Amino acid sequence: MYSQILHRVEGKTSMKIEKHSIYRIRYILLGILLIVSLVWFYKKNYSMNILSMTSIWLLNFVFAFENFKERMLFFWMQITIGVFLIVRPVIEAVTGQKWWNVEGIGKENFYVAVLIIFLSLLFMQLGAEGTSHILNINRFEANKVVLSKKEDSTMFRNCLQIVSMVVFYLTAVFFFIEGIEKILYVYTHSYLEYYSSFSSKLPWFISTIGAMMKYSMCIFLATRPRKRRTFFVLALFELSALPDLIVGVRGTIMLNSIFILVYYLIRDFKGDKEKWFGRFEKGIVIIGTPIALAFMTAYSFIRSGLRVLNFNIFKMIEDFFIGQGVTFEVVARGISVIDKLPKRNGRNYTFGQFIDYIVHGRIGQALFGTSALPVENSVINGTQSNSLSHNLSYVTKGKEYLEGQGWGSSYVLENYIDFGYVGVMVISLLLGALLIWMLYYIGKHLLSDTIIFISLLTIFYIPRAESTSWIMFSITLQFWVCVGCCWLGALISAKIPILQTIYIKMKLMPIEGIKVSNKKEIRFLQNKKVRGGIAIGCILALLGSFSYLYIKEKTQLHGSIEASIQTQGAEYENRRVTLSVTMEEKGNYQYQFSESFKGIEKIVQKYGEDNEYSFVTENLGEHTFYVDVKDEHGNSTTLVYHLEVKKRPVN
Repeated sequence: MYSQILHRVEGKTSMKIEKHSIYRIRYILLGILLIVSLVWFYKKNYSMNILSMTSIWLLNFVFAFENFKERMLFFWMQITIGVFLIVRPVIEAVTGQKWWNVEGIGKENFYVAVLIIFLSLLFMQLGAEGTSHILNINRFEANKVVLSKKEDSTMFRNCLQIVSMVVFYLTAVFFFIEGIEKILYVYTHSYLEYYSSFSSKLPWFISTIGAMMKYSMCIFLATRPRKRRTFFVLALFELSALPDLIVGVRGTIMLNSIFILVYYLIRDFKGDKEKWFGRFEKGIVIIGTPIALAFMTAYSFIRSGLRVLNFNIFKMIEDFFIGQGVTFEVVARGISVIDKLPKRNGRNYTFGQFIDYIVHGRIGQALFGTSALPVENSVINGTQSNSLSHNLSYVTKGKEYLEGQGWGSSYVLENYIDFGYVGVMVISLLLGALLIWMLYYIGKHLLSDTIIFISLLTIFYIPRAESTSWIMFSITLQFWVCVGCCWLGALISAKIPILQTIYIKMKLMPIEGIKVSNKKEIRFLQNKKVRGGIAIGCILALLGSFSYLYIKEKTQLHGSIEASIQTQGAEYENRRVTLSVTMEEKGNYQYQFSESFKGIEKIVQKYGEDNEYSFVTENLGEHTFYVDVKDEHGNSTTLVYHLEVKKRPVN
């Protein structure tokens, strides 16, 4: 016995020594990195600057893995920062591409972009590490879930779980109706038209109720439901991202997947009785991640009308990071046009969504006489809103922005524009501290858990989005109405025995410790056929809603492109070429021609009845031409033609 105890003590001691050794090594590496980076940034060695940024990013992962259970949220933030801000410039640096020569942004602006990302990563780690020591997580047993006595009432928690689950399924119907409308619009129009001119025709209450789906889901998750019940809710939540994916928005399904994974890990780390992250879940993550990355890339090709001829999963994963890493370019481009951005009193991008919601929302319209901001790309959004995404796109793209194109945003860029280097450091410091504090505080109160879970839905997207978009919900009426309805429903249910009996008969609530009513009028709920009929009725109601929006079956258009050139797919520079479109089916068509060259796509001939486009070849290299075709019935297709422009031989 004594030897066993001694062995355990020695084991724990050795683990502590090992951890302290890791700490020392990391601190030494961090110190060396800071000294070397100062020299590299001073000399403006771009390749070495990229190495510094990448090194501090990797050290952040080391910090996260030192105590993964308490630093998991910090880990996932590093993942998304890597995807959007780091991996692409690393790939470009390794391949020797000089961005500033291609994009015309300027070498100096890329230096500043790398520097502010480096500072953000550094101070994010400092904030997280400082908070870890302050909270002393191991000492205070952060993994133990301890709710207040009032909110830990078994009856109230069970009732809140049932009410929020019912609200979730009901609001999901309205959310999917919104999604179907988006799909139908893109199916009858182009993707660019969706971003430039889409406006929902549905009644206002559908979007209002649909917005409560995610809120009610997070209330449900805060009640710590059983794994089986949670699975169906989260599965429907994952499916809710499909409409966005179909219309070209890939970020939603990525964020939903990360949230589901994070929730499973939280339940596992918080000492839940059930095993939440077992072999099955690990297998899905290991196998599904590369497949998902490849699919995202393939889908972008398919959506553009390109065929995936050579299926190389590693090349497709690389293309995924190249595509998602455009945010690094956005940061550099934003720095290059700071002086050109609209100047107004009170302009602030970091808290832009809050300002616009207050000033241009219904309350602001009543108090200040303002008007609501449009949803689509417009001159108003480009000049008067506090959205950096709209302002930057309007300044740099002009007409292309009004036609539906645009850039995203990034928290580091917004912080830098608003508050300079100091703002980047301070806000990143607070963000790192928050990522540790949020995980520590989960399990204390039902309402705070709800707020934290809703925040986790979008906080990992801020490397490509607005700085404070993840907390924007806290000032919206929909959120507080949803919370009020669920809490009120739970309180009423906890006070009325007949409702509790109904829940028990429907197997929604455990029977232990609850006095069941024996009223005959509710015995029908025990009948499996009745419960099955209710389920079928809900499904039919959902299908009926979808059918209401689905007008008619769409047909695929077929056509081809011919070019007035002697050779197939190639032509010398400074030659006139005409592209002609021939459709197989008879009808009245509208044609729009676009050209893509070195990752930049632009419309060269807007929608019209002319099925030909003439131009003079220039810019050596591979050019891809897209022709968007639509008929009078709303059917559409995209045709693709590749043309290589070669240098004229010297005689």
